[in-house]
Amino acid sequence: MNRKGSNTFGGLKASAVLTAVLTFGLGIGACGAPLDPLPIRSETVDTPVLTGGYKSADALIQAAVRSAVRGDVEGIWAMRVTREEYERLMWPELPDREVGPIEFFWSMMTPRSRKGAQSLVSDLRGMPVTVESIEFTESPARYPSFTIHKYPVVTLVRASDGARGDLDLITGVLEWNGLFKILSIKD
Repeated sequence: MNRKGSNTFGGLKASAVLTAVLTFGLGIGACGAPLDPLPIRSETVDTPVLTGGYKSADALIQAAVRSAVRGDVEGIWAMRVTREEYERLMWPELPDREVGPIEFFWSMMTPRSRKGAQSLVSDLRGMPVTVESIEFTESPARYPSFTIHKYPVVTLVRASDGARGDLDLITGVLEWNGLFKILSIKD
């Protein structure tokens, strides 16, 4: 089932309901359980190769939702693969290296992802939501050293009225050595 492109709550665009829910306060949860208001350092792992990797795709996406609700674009940006990580971990195995320089692909992906992180914050800032489920809608792309999980659809439930909505702004999640980071965000 491919649900890309929805970003709605009960038929309304997430950003269209933002002002209505701001008056209800901030109640955030993850898969039905309360989320901490700030990221917990133990959720991430630093290695000499990958910094700030999360221990699961779910933990990564839930942290991104928390950051968006707090209005923290930079927090989301810190969850994204850095250029150095992209070059050292991914580029040697990506077929893109056969068609163009890394600078071209990185320069295309980065502004779009920055705009996508801002859109995610714009859609969720201050919205009392819980993460009900996370479903990847396409098969992962597997490479010798890493996997790219594609198009997670995050089903959120608004605390104020129970309305459900899907967000699909993250387009790729890197998995390397059991750690997860955002690869790209849809603009």
